[in-house]
Amino acid sequence: MMIQEAIKDQNIPGAVLSVVHKGIEVCHRAYGNQVVFPKEEQMETNTRFDIASLTKVTAMLPVTLLLVDEADFSWIRAFETFFQHFLTNV
Repeated sequence: MMIQEAIKDQNIPGAVLSVVHKGIEVCHRAYGNQVVFPKEEQMETNTRFDIASLTKVTAMLPVTLLLVDEADFSWIRAFETFFQHFLTNV
């Protein structure tokens, strides 16, 4: 399996795989470790991952643009929602 090979080749420390078919989860497994330093912690199926580095651009930008296109998202509304403190204290 590709995930196990990537772990063995030390390309990734671990991964969580979830396969959903027609709304039904048919596979949900954890592989490898979620942390390798300072000590190893085994990956679990409920491990949460940070959205960091390039993931922000490659995952979040297309989703955001799709929401804007479908009129479910407004740049101004989103800014006001998340940064209300700054808007009221300017």
